[in-house]
Amino acid sequence: MSILRFHGVVLLVGLVLVSPACEGTEDAVPADTLTSTLTSVAGHEDETGDTDPGDKSELEEPESPTAPDEGTEDAVPADTPTSTPTGVAGHEDETGDTDPGDTPEPPTAPDEGTEDAVPADTPTSTPTSVAGHEDETGDADPGDTPELEEPEPPTAPNTLIPDGCEPRPAPGGGRRVENPNGPYSHQVNVALTEDGVTLDGAVQIIDHASVPDGVSLTDGSLVVYYVSGETGVIHVARVVGGSVEELGPISVDGVVAPSGAVDPDATLLPNGMVRLFYLGNFSSSRPDEVQSWYICAADSHDGVNFELVGMVMEFTGPQTTDPSVVELDDGTWLMAVSQGRTTLLARSVDGLNFEEYTVVYYGGIPELGLTGSGLVRLYVCANGIESYVSDDEGNTWTLEATNIAPGLGHNIVCDPSWVPDAGVFFYKTG
Repeated sequence: MSILRFHGVVLLVGLVLVSPACEGTEDAVPADTLTSTLTSVAGHEDETGDTDPGDKSELEEPESPTAPDEGTEDAVPADTPTSTPTGVAGHEDETGDTDPGDTPEPPTAPDEGTEDAVPADTPTSTPTSVAGHEDETGDADPGDTPELEEPEPPTAPNTLIPDGCEPRPAPGGGRRVENPNGPYSHQVNVALTEDGVTLDGAVQIIDHASVPDGVSLTDGSLVVYYVSGETGVIHVARVVGGSVEELGPISVDGVVAPSGAVDPDATLLPNGMVRLFYLGNFSSSRPDEVQSWYICAADSHDGVNFELVGMVMEFTGPQTTDPSVVELDDGTWLMAVSQGRTTLLARSVDGLNFEEYTVVYYGGIPELGLTGSGLVRLYVCANGIESYVSDDEGNTWTLEATNIAPGLGHNIVCDPSWVPDAGVFFYKTG
């Protein structure tokens, strides 16, 4: 009572403005009563949207927040943010307001003998090595230490090296391959098929082109990749019925018509991107000696412009060409490559890192596919195009069909590519 008499004038003013609570009554001031805000936390509101009513005792002290009373625990509410570490200066909390702890002068320390004046769940400074990290609630996790913040391991594409696959521009955009048995003397053909072995209505669609491989895109369009005999590099065209629309040479990492990139094999990934496997370092002038051959992979959103993923397999020895890759029903992958009239097979668990496991001597220029009935199909070029099937994921093979595609007046019939969802079969003649 003596205190009330001493401050009678001041409290009289308070009676008019605020109507203080009667003695012994809690929360007499409603939560929605607007009171003055501390200048040190200008504009800050608690989670209810109201200015903290406990701040009215400091209306005449705008310089710094009042320290907690002696012996009082949790004087700072649990939802009041603390200062942002200097390593993330300028950081704003999730409300969009600058962190109220960012003032020129630090907040007053708790009184002597007061433990845990700042509640355990009040956000604390983020370790400088993981500055800005927040837990699932949106608050900085006070238990986060640099040791706990293990960086995520790189994804499979980042583990691949680009050696031998770095795109190099072809001089003049490429040049004609003068080899009489090369792409300039070949043609790309397409036929209809439901099962991949019985063809109907085969027609030539591109002249001076070789090594075709088709794929259906997410928009339902059908494209075919091939090596142009005019330029010696990989081109792509859209196929509509028996006609084609030339889309031009592909690019890899911004390099249009990369030199040495040949023998395309395209597959559509679950994310809708096209992954192109190809031989990355072909040269028609390379001498016949032991060397390395690099099978590369690149991804594209539009089927024309690709980004290099890296080298997926290296072969040393005889010339290795014509990769074909398929994902099996169990999520693993098979690759087939050609070494003359033999075919090497390799496996992968992620579709990017392959290991050779066997060789078959049925023929070369292979193509892998799935029959839709649980079998893996392997096409090869032997006496025309032949097919083999496997019911044990490529460990053993059984001859299925021979002379699958007609020559259309040509002697060479090879380079098969079956696109089951489009019901078409591409191949070359020459």
